[in-house]
Amino acid sequence: MKMIRTAEDIKLITDVYEGRRESLVQFITNRIHDAADAEDMSQDVFLRLLEMQDMICRETVDGFIFAIARNLIIDYIRRKRYCVEISSYMFDTSSRSCEPSVEEKIACKMDFDERAQKGQFASAAA
Repeated sequence: MKMIRTAEDIKLITDVYEGRRESLVQFITNRIHDAADAEDMSQDVFLRLLEMQDMICRETVDGFIFAIARNLIIDYIRRKRYCVEISSYMFDTSSRSCEPSVEEKIACKMDFDERAQKGQFASAAA
């Protein structure tokens, strides 16, 4: 992590935070349906942006923050699904639905698309 920040680096991150925070929170809220967690996740996005500031530039920072957000959303949905599975098995297995939720389907689709882009399925087809 680059510790010495120039005035230009600080200005870029400040501008992005002020200009994109609301749209980022809305983006996350629309996907996880929890405003408090969405606010926390948006803060995590900007913390990660600070940690990776040597990898960003003004032209690509918007895509970068939404990519970070997407990855945090996937992690959140996976963690939620795991917690639901554990609690349902611990307390009442008869109430567990076999049908995945919309969020779980989206997370699986995003995971599949990401793996497909990396070519992880090419060897299985051959």
